[in-house]
Amino acid sequence: MTRLGRVALVPVAMLTLAACSASAHADAGRRVTVRLTIHHSRYEPSALTLPDGALVRFVVTNTDPIDHELIVGDEATQNLHEFGTDTQHDGPGEVSVPAGATRTTEIAVRHGFEYACHLPGHYAYGMRGRIRLRD
Repeated sequence: MTRLGRVALVPVAMLTLAACSASAHADAGRRVTVRLTIHHSRYEPSALTLPDGALVRFVVTNTDPIDHELIVGDEATQNLHEFGTDTQHDGPGEVSVPAGATRTTEIAVRHGFEYACHLPGHYAYGMRGRIRLRD
């Protein structure tokens, strides 16, 4: 390829990058970051209002001296973690949060979702939060 040919490709590459960037900005309204703090075995905030179907990145900081977890999902998901034997936290919306640590997880939120900790006794103690959806 000649030098002139390479120079002609630069504007095309720049236009392609600009188009990709515009597409990312168009989707930005559907991507949300939520910061949760765990303090005294409670989530702060204890309720969220989020766009329906948004991809939510949860950034969770545990200020307690004990470990916790964050499980985001519907009633079936919460029951699986509360009453089942599933102790793995490698799926979307699932993360273990050691004492003093910050961890992240992502999930697309849907109707009927809540977030909770299912370490022994934590859910019964009230360590959960509700997700409300808006258009």
